[in-house]
Amino acid sequence: MTPGKGYIVHAHQGAFRREFSAPTRTDALTAMSPIAPIVARLRANLLRQQLVVGCWCRPVASDLGTEADVLLLLDFVGRHHDPRRGPLARALLAQQRPDGGWGDDANGLNATVHAYLALSGGDLDPEAEPLQRARGWLKSQRAARIDDPTRLRLALFGQVPHDGDWAALPASSTAETLAFRIIDTLKPVKLRPRDPVLAHLLRDEIRPPVGPSWNPLRRWNVRRTAQQLSRLLIDIDRSDADGVTSVMPLIALHAAGIGRDAPAPAAAWSNLDERSNRE
Repeated sequence: MTPGKGYIVHAHQGAFRREFSAPTRTDALTAMSPIAPIVARLRANLLRQQLVVGCWCRPVASDLGTEADVLLLLDFVGRHHDPRRGPLARALLAQQRPDGGWGDDANGLNATVHAYLALSGGDLDPEAEPLQRARGWLKSQRAARIDDPTRLRLALFGQVPHDGDWAALPASSTAETLAFRIIDTLKPVKLRPRDPVLAHLLRDEIRPPVGPSWNPLRRWNVRRTAQQLSRLLIDIDRSDADGVTSVMPLIALHAAGIGRDAPAPAAAWSNLDERSNRE
């Protein structure tokens, strides 16, 4: 180090320490003092909203996504006479609100679209009173953009295009992550007639569905990802496997052409049956 440079560092050491060192407790209290009453009021308001059980969000009585997703899975793979359909539809109908919607105020639109799509697969007469109430509620909503998980389910049945980045969706497990990658590449569609109520709700964004683009490398990646998913579903412990709580791996394997009798789908369906029986 040259004398000149040494002198500069030495001369500014004190100023450097004062500017870049952590503040003392006195410094912190002095800086916070103007807003301390505001922080105290916010803290008190937050504590008043805490429930007796200790949490801040009310527990959901039942996960309507479970019943709706299994109904959609059965429809997607063509199991229209599966004995699970009736009990699942009844469980979903039991959660419908008097006004025709589902879910709470914060997520009512997505929950209602999800449940309505599931029940529109032939389990109820199209003119059944619960579906009429659901249509009435949906018609009362202004044009809106639904969230991506619900949009994926609509895309699987041809109600909106496959234009989302499904591979980027938050996943509950490694198996679901792999499933989203397969679905994002193949963009499978179990085509239903366009529902006019959903079309009106999504009128600002609806377009004809698009199919998968031909890309040999992506198709090869799909095969490799499907093999990974198959090995995972076979090896995973049944108590932790994706069953009722995630139907996407089964939808992805079906889209990839892996039949139900293959080892991986057979294991996943068996797990789905066990979880359905327990619940």
